[in-house]
Amino acid sequence: MRKDMDMSAGLLRIVAGLGTRAVDRPENDYPRLASLDRPTVSLYSSTADKHRYSQRNIDVLDLSDNQFKTLTFDEITDTLPQWYKLAVMERDYEAEASLKRKQSWRKVWFVTCQKLLENQEFTSCMQRMLHALDEVYGHPVDIEYTVNLNEDGNFVVNLLQCRSLYMGVEGGPVEIPKIPEEDTFFSLTDSSMGNSRKTKIDVVVQIDPIGYYEYPYQLKPQIAEAVRKLNLYYRDRNKHLMLMAPGRIGTSSPELGVPVTFAAISGFAGICEVSDNRAGYMPELSYGSHLFQDLVEADIFYSAIWNDRRTLIYNEKFFEHCTNVFPQICPDMESLNHIFYVSEPEDLYYYNDVKSGKSLCGYVRETK
Repeated sequence: MRKDMDMSAGLLRIVAGLGTRAVDRPENDYPRLASLDRPTVSLYSSTADKHRYSQRNIDVLDLSDNQFKTLTFDEITDTLPQWYKLAVMERDYEAEASLKRKQSWRKVWFVTCQKLLENQEFTSCMQRMLHALDEVYGHPVDIEYTVNLNEDGNFVVNLLQCRSLYMGVEGGPVEIPKIPEEDTFFSLTDSSMGNSRKTKIDVVVQIDPIGYYEYPYQLKPQIAEAVRKLNLYYRDRNKHLMLMAPGRIGTSSPELGVPVTFAAISGFAGICEVSDNRAGYMPELSYGSHLFQDLVEADIFYSAIWNDRRTLIYNEKFFEHCTNVFPQICPDMESLNHIFYVSEPEDLYYYNDVKSGKSLCGYVRETK
């Protein structure tokens, strides 16, 4: 989130259609995240990025067939009433101009829920609700809700679920050390979730993005199984593990990332999702999703390695000097030896400072 936003005001993860696409990590979709401190402000500055990282599909109940369905917005946009489109969608005029130059102009809509978030009565209602629940519970809460709209702009909010939002053991400020670039595995800004911390990392599990991309689709669950085996192997060895995986961890779509269950990564100290333009993988900061809550409750830190300004340094070959112990741990998975690199480095630490938004992982050889 942006530094000028107050996270204590509350955060909404919001989608059009059924809320299933908000609580799961949906394929090819990016739910809208809105801070109730400044709900109308987008995380993206350009229309192209807003469109790229928007919701593409909608979950619905088809009453004529009495079935749950997932449809693309392209399939149903023309059937939606204008007032609804204006409430949850925007026009991409840049894309329309490009189509016009190609003599194939059409209206291009994409989902942002912007007009709903501009409704101060709605956002104030959500903020008051969260504040009241916070006071009753004595700490922040995680809720599931629905919003029903009509063409007059009236709305009804239904509170479906409420549970304590465990925030871990709050740490004080963490001073990010200055270390040479050659000792830095990664340095990030505004790309991490979790409390401020300093954590020694004993084991780094790296999954090669290109190797994963090229591995047969039907066999990709083998990579998830290997992660589970590594999790079990180190579980009773008092080691802090960090997983570096392409795309979205825990997705149900193997083409978007490694389809592990939370149980398969429950023993890791930290998870890093790695963006890779060569294979098209893209992380997702999943505030409000079920996976996010599981990570928070287990005190597992999360960082994302982006291909943009947020990643100051990332050296994926950083541990080449270390022995790859994957073949010894998983001797029956020889076909994955080129995809996994499991190293056990010395003097490796992960730092995260919530206040500054900075994260660092690297060799710090003199620690107190």
